[in-house]
Amino acid sequence: MIFSSKIRQAIEDPPIRDTRAQMAFYPSSASVKVIDPDLGVPTVIGSSSGCLRRQYYDITGVPPTNYGSAEGALKMQMGSLIQALFEDKLKKAGLWMDSEVKMWNPTYKISGRIDTWCWDPDALKRGDRVPLPIEFKSTGRFGEPGLITISKGKVLPKGEHVCQVMSYLDFYSQWPEWYHGHPMRIVIIAVSRDSLSWREHVVSLAGKGQYGAPIKEDERYAVVRNETGTYQLKHITMAGIYTRFMEVGAYLRQKTEPPRDFELQYSNERIKKMADKGLMSKTNANKVAASIKRDPKGTDRWLGKLDAPFGDWQCQYCSHRTKCWEGIDHTPKPLIRQEHPQVAQAKKAPIAEPLADL
Repeated sequence: MIFSSKIRQAIEDPPIRDTRAQMAFYPSSASVKVIDPDLGVPTVIGSSSGCLRRQYYDITGVPPTNYGSAEGALKMQMGSLIQALFEDKLKKAGLWMDSEVKMWNPTYKISGRIDTWCWDPDALKRGDRVPLPIEFKSTGRFGEPGLITISKGKVLPKGEHVCQVMSYLDFYSQWPEWYHGHPMRIVIIAVSRDSLSWREHVVSLAGKGQYGAPIKEDERYAVVRNETGTYQLKHITMAGIYTRFMEVGAYLRQKTEPPRDFELQYSNERIKKMADKGLMSKTNANKVAASIKRDPKGTDRWLGKLDAPFGDWQCQYCSHRTKCWEGIDHTPKPLIRQEHPQVAQAKKAPIAEPLADL
C-alpha cells in the first residue's frame, strides 16, 4: 500500500516517545475492590490504569513494554473529535462554559481535568446559573454505547467511568454555593463511534460524608440516574476509591511492587465457572462444554480451546503487560490435576528423595 504502512509507523513507532514519569494520581485510574457476586472472588472495578501495579510502574517511571495499536490510538482521537462535535452544539445552544478544566486535589494528590463545563439547563429554567460538568465516553459497535445491561430495559454506564467521575464529584462538592442548594452532579455522555447514537447518565453522591472527611467516616456512594431509572451503586464508594490510591502510596514508600489486580489468562476453574453462570459468550460457552464432554477429567491444557488469551481486558490494554507477566506460564492448568507418577511414588516413601524434571 502507498500510505498505510507510513501512517501506521508514525502512530505505533514514533521517532521520540514520552518518557516522563507520572507525578500524581489520575481520576481515570480510580477503582474499587469488591467481591464478585457471581464468582465469589475479589475483583476490581476499574480501567487498565486502575491496576495498582500499573500505577506503581507509571509513577516510578518504568518504561512501557507494550504500545497500543494504530487503531487504538485513532479510537482515542475519535473520542476527542466526538467531544469537539458535541461541544460545538452546546455552544450554539448557549450552554457551554469551558473545556479541559484542570483539577488538583491536594488531599489525595489527584490531578485531572473535566472534558466540558456547561450551564445546567434544569437550573436555567429555575432562573439559576449552576455549573454542570460533562465527561464524554466513546465506544465501539458492540451493544449499546457505553452501557452495561443489568436487566431488560435497564442499563448503567461502565463501572470504571463511574469511578472516574466520582473523584470530580467529591472535589467540586466542597463549594455548595455553586449549586444553589442542589446536589453536585456530573453527566456521562456515552457515544457510539459507529452510529453516533448516545445516552446520558447523571451521576451524584449519596450517603454520609463530605470532601476532606476521614475515610473511615466517609459513607458516600454513587447514584446513577438515566432514562431507564435510578440506581444506587453502594459498592462503588469514595472510601473504596481513596483507599486504593492510598495503597499505591504505601507500596511506593516501601518500594515494593504491588500484586496484580487483573489476570492475563483465567484458570480453567474460573473459565468453567464463568461458563456455568452465563458470564461468557455462547460461542465460548459451547467450546467449554464440548471440551468437558470430550475430556471429562479436564486434562486439556486449554479448556474449550478458547481464543488465547482469555482473561481480563485490562491486561490486554496494559502498557506494561510484557514486563508484568514475563516468565509466567499463561496456559490454564487442568481442571483436575493428574498427579505425576514420581510425586505419587515419593508420597509412599517415609523419606522422599529430591524429585527432578517434574
